[in-house]
Amino acid sequence: MKKLLFLFIFIMFASPTSIQALDCAIPSLEEGYAEYDGVIVGFVKDISKKESGNILKVNVKQSFKGVTKTWILVEEDHFWGDSKKGEEYLFFLKEKNETEWDHPLCSPTSNVSNVQEEIEELQKGKLIDLELTQQPMLDLDDNPEPDESTIDEVIVALVFTVVLGLVIYVKYRLGKMR
Repeated sequence: MKKLLFLFIFIMFASPTSIQALDCAIPSLEEGYAEYDGVIVGFVKDISKKESGNILKVNVKQSFKGVTKTWILVEEDHFWGDSKKGEEYLFFLKEKNETEWDHPLCSPTSNVSNVQEEIEELQKGKLIDLELTQQPMLDLDDNPEPDESTIDEVIVALVFTVVLGLVIYVKYRLGKMR
């Protein structure tokens, strides 16, 4: 009986967990410009939380590389993405398609108030003419559905608990009958 209880406790606490280490080397302005597909100054109009990450609706104010539209959608990580609605940023982006971009975890994106010198340096180069586009539709869903893996883990834990409870109950009943 004690072995079974010990096994249960061991399994519950020794289950694998994912650990993520964050160690990003911030590239220089020149390295960032060369590495990323899009470099813009953009205003975050809205943010939608999705299962895949946060989706930002960005109004492009200036484009220094890659982006040709006045409005784009940018996807960033749930946990590490720190863009805020109503703020303006110097974004370094990876292209998904013409109107959708990815804001990678280690990109050197910064709030424009912190990078005025970098923006002035970029403005010395060629600015891209922007095509006037309509704002993209953004589903503002602040309550994404639970992750399927989380639901599976909960179901497995419940089934295991019920089975363990039944085993303990049967052992207890058999012990009283003797």
